[in-house]
Amino acid sequence: LAAENAEPSAESISVPAGAVSSAPMSAAQEGPGAARLSLSDGPAPPATLCGDVQDGRRPCFRGLTVEAGPPLVLFKPPPETTGQPPMPALSANGERASIPLDGLFSPSEAGDRLSYEAESDRPDLLNVRIHDGALLLLIANEDGAEGTAVVTVTATDPDGQSASLSFSVTVEFAPPRLLRSWRLEWLRGLREAPERPLAG
Repeated sequence: LAAENAEPSAESISVPAGAVSSAPMSAAQEGPGAARLSLSDGPAPPATLCGDVQDGRRPCFRGLTVEAGPPLVLFKPPPETTGQPPMPALSANGERASIPLDGLFSPSEAGDRLSYEAESDRPDLLNVRIHDGALLLLIANEDGAEGTAVVTVTATDPDGQSASLSFSVTVEFAPPRLLRSWRLEWLRGLREAPERPLAG
């Protein structure tokens, strides 16, 4: 056994012939951070013997293959949420906003790179996606629909530990582009029109 930041109760484990598991063993964490156990090397296979079964000799024996899997993480806290994003309000004309995620989550072990996933409970109102690995994009609908959507962001470390953060985004009504353009032109015309005296 190879141990990192842990003290195992046994230096090796074995599975007897015909069994499917080894005897139990335990491990104690030695310090802060993750504690991991892994197999350093598998046992060497027996020598290959080959013969003729009909003559009563041993059949061909190809040996065993023992592969060590990835380290087993015993003790490791999940990432922490370190902040609360602003509660943005977007116009329902396709307006966008972006929120950096690196300031909202912190890995429990220095050097761990977090991966992010995001989900909106109202995709008809607000779409979300991760850009460049650590930037959350919020995209309001272009149909003029208004309301509130709850966005959930999940950060996961390389060992599969995760933490989630949810917040609300308000999508406000915005008139269609054609109506907005006509209204702006109308307001501009009012500002530029000369003053006329009232007829008595």
